[in-house]
Amino acid sequence: MQLNLSVNSNLINKVEKPNLPGWTNIIATPEDIGKMIGKGYAISAGVIKEDVPHDMIKPSIKHIKHAEIVLVDVDNEVKIYNPETKKYDLRYKTEGDDYIDFNSLLENPEIHEQLLIAYHSPSFTEDWHKFRLIFALPKPTEEPDFRKIATALIKRFKGDKSCKNIDRMYFGNDHGYIYVNPKMPVLTNEYVQELIKQETIEITEKAPQNIAAQNDYTNKSNTTYREYRDFTPELAKELLKYVPTNEGYDEWMKVVSAIGNEFDFHTAVSLVEQWSPDINQGAEYKIQHRYQQPTRMVVFKKAKDGGAPPGLLWDFDKEFYAVDKEGTVVSSKTGQKADILEEMKDYDPEEFFKITKIPTRYIFFQQVPKKKINYKDEDQVNDKSNYKLVIHKIKLLEFLAFKGFRKVWLDNEKSTYVKIKHSIVEQVTNEKINDFILSEIDKMPNAVTPLFDKNELKEVFATKINEFSSQNYLNMIQTLPDNFARDSKNKAYIFFKNKIVEIDKNKAQMIDYKDFNHYIWKNQVSKHEIKNILLNYEQNTTVIQPKGQFERFIELVCSPANTDDPEAPRNERKIDKNRLYALITAMGYLMHTYKNPSLTKAVIFCEEKISAELDSNGRTGKGLTAQAIRHIRKMKTLNGKTFDPDKDRFVYQEVEIDDQIIFIDDIEKSFDFKKLFPDITEGLKIQKKSLQTFSIPYELSPKFLITTNSVLSNDSDSYKARKFEVEYSDYFTADYQPIDEFGNLFFEAGWDEDSEEWDLFYSFMIGCIIAYLKHGLRSYEQKNLDERKLQNKVPEQFIEFMNEAIENSTGTLEYTREQIYEEFTNKHKIFGPSGKYAATQTKTTRWFNEYLKLKKIAFEEVRNSKNRKYVIKTNSDDF
Repeated sequence: MQLNLSVNSNLINKVEKPNLPGWTNIIATPEDIGKMIGKGYAISAGVIKEDVPHDMIKPSIKHIKHAEIVLVDVDNEVKIYNPETKKYDLRYKTEGDDYIDFNSLLENPEIHEQLLIAYHSPSFTEDWHKFRLIFALPKPTEEPDFRKIATALIKRFKGDKSCKNIDRMYFGNDHGYIYVNPKMPVLTNEYVQELIKQETIEITEKAPQNIAAQNDYTNKSNTTYREYRDFTPELAKELLKYVPTNEGYDEWMKVVSAIGNEFDFHTAVSLVEQWSPDINQGAEYKIQHRYQQPTRMVVFKKAKDGGAPPGLLWDFDKEFYAVDKEGTVVSSKTGQKADILEEMKDYDPEEFFKITKIPTRYIFFQQVPKKKINYKDEDQVNDKSNYKLVIHKIKLLEFLAFKGFRKVWLDNEKSTYVKIKHSIVEQVTNEKINDFILSEIDKMPNAVTPLFDKNELKEVFATKINEFSSQNYLNMIQTLPDNFARDSKNKAYIFFKNKIVEIDKNKAQMIDYKDFNHYIWKNQVSKHEIKNILLNYEQNTTVIQPKGQFERFIELVCSPANTDDPEAPRNERKIDKNRLYALITAMGYLMHTYKNPSLTKAVIFCEEKISAELDSNGRTGKGLTAQAIRHIRKMKTLNGKTFDPDKDRFVYQEVEIDDQIIFIDDIEKSFDFKKLFPDITEGLKIQKKSLQTFSIPYELSPKFLITTNSVLSNDSDSYKARKFEVEYSDYFTADYQPIDEFGNLFFEAGWDEDSEEWDLFYSFMIGCIIAYLKHGLRSYEQKNLDERKLQNKVPEQFIEFMNEAIENSTGTLEYTREQIYEEFTNKHKIFGPSGKYAATQTKTTRWFNEYLKLKKIAFEEVRNSKNRKYVIKTNSDDF
């Protein structure tokens, strides 16, 4: 789809004096139009005629050939005439005024059958939605049909009624959200004809029948009642024909100012030039230096005095309001109370709305009479003792929802409170909600109602604090839909302060938050920005150039000592590339938060080095690796020394719904890994002290990272299926740390905010995720893990006993269970029947089996009627 329109790249965002030349016709796709709006360029639906000079500041209607799109400007504001200041006051629309929420509009599937583009106006805020809608017309459309189509769409979407002109310009927005409908719909010809028909109903069908002069005027006019009902440029032009231009400069300037205050700059200039062509200094200068008070009322009154027919003046004051003698804002037409707060004494609603930016429908407090008041008695009306200040519970909930507070269901029975801002979601407590309400009251003007101030409002809130803080009350707050960002099977996302990185198995790219339509937990967003993704995808590999400090660190922890020369210098070590890739994919697995039901593993970082009597080594870099992962994913750290889910039912009480990894740091040698099986494979049950238990289902539950200076020794199939182990070399020790190698600490403690190391680090971590998505978890031949597991399960004396027996064997070694027990206990009395560590025959047989399995020694079991014998061939290929 390609569309004709005009654009001015010299006008960026909203400018006070949009009188720069540069308007030119373009042919663009909807995507290109969205990009130009995103650059802040001003656009207009009107396609400029070929003979119009290119240096024209802004082409008017007579310079426009046709239009192929139509725009609707939705500002969600109401103008209220104040006869005391003689100007219009702006306020937010309320529900009664048909406030249109931008997000709700886009969530309506029907709108996507017609809407082409939607984007935030430059003045859009989360509290006050101002936006524009663009529709594609089925064919090039000229005036007056364009005006009728625009008018009908403006009424449908409650848009700005002054934006019907085909030459109207609309500012772009380089900092707002822009939606381009991938369906690229075009309004059907039938629908457009219906809109035109709707707007050509003559005034005689709608106007009161007994206004003969109005009917007479209508018969002479080709303009509809619906068009004249609003204060349009056409109506202003007709009214100005009855307004004299020779009443003196001040009266003349009031009319110019009224037109300037009611219409956009170019429309106002055109109207004034047509009404009063001979202007010193020009219409543009006069409008730029206009009075701020005059409104359309000046034009109506002077036109009426000048003899304008009733058809032009009928019902013109319908939407204006006045303040009666009791101080209440009422309709000047009906006498009924207006849908804004009362205005008495020092209470200034204009100041209140300006400061608080709270729409009327979300005002949660009210000044109400304690008894019936005689409003003709001024003393009663102004007597504060006759009133009380109340807080409406439902209105307070609506106010909290307006400010972004919601609840999120943790499971089918338990919910938590959150606050959302720009799609970023943060968990909050009852106390934080109370703090927020009090802080909002503090921001209000001193007078919050005609007779009460904000300190009195805080007092009312404090009096009812138990009610407003109760769980039963706050649980009535709106529920946030479950539309949270989550990794999928083939894609991952990392959230930075400035951008989102989208990752698949082939590449990583940065995308804007405005283009990402999911909620994001605030604690899952990095505090840092990412500037560049320094990855090379050539030859089906992912390479970072140059290498950062952290990538080099990961290579070093996978650089074991030379077995032929254990004392060789560190810088002569070689990287175990298989182990390195295993560690890289293990890190990628942890950072890819998608929970594959067929891959339920905890990642375990352990030690390569075998120490005497299994003394713990430590300080090899396992914790620093976990710290790095914490910069990508939200991690909860638990103390491995005290971790035992069987003994402590509150072991997970610090885990939150937005945690992505549980890090059990330095788990005890004696820990039974089997206790973690349900948590790894089925999800988590979270029990907090004094709070209701809730469950996190498997697909949303965190993954597990465990570090240990010993080993988790059981290697049965069920254990193997639930763990992925990576050994850390002793390149780093307690005596030689990364700061000794690199000359600085890592992360915030060692890198400046603008250091390239951040981008190199983040690029490496992204590369780990790509490696995992492409290849899955890659295992390797572990160096000393089996030996460490053997030492963890079998006494050192028994290992030495078996080593000697095999070394002294000439070919075949045969043992019965009884022989194993007798020979071992005879040699090591401490394990005999009366020894300190007395062992049974069953235990020595189990040690024997563990020895053979972890040493990978082949054997045969030979049975006869009397006993069972183990036959080991020590001259086989296994030795």
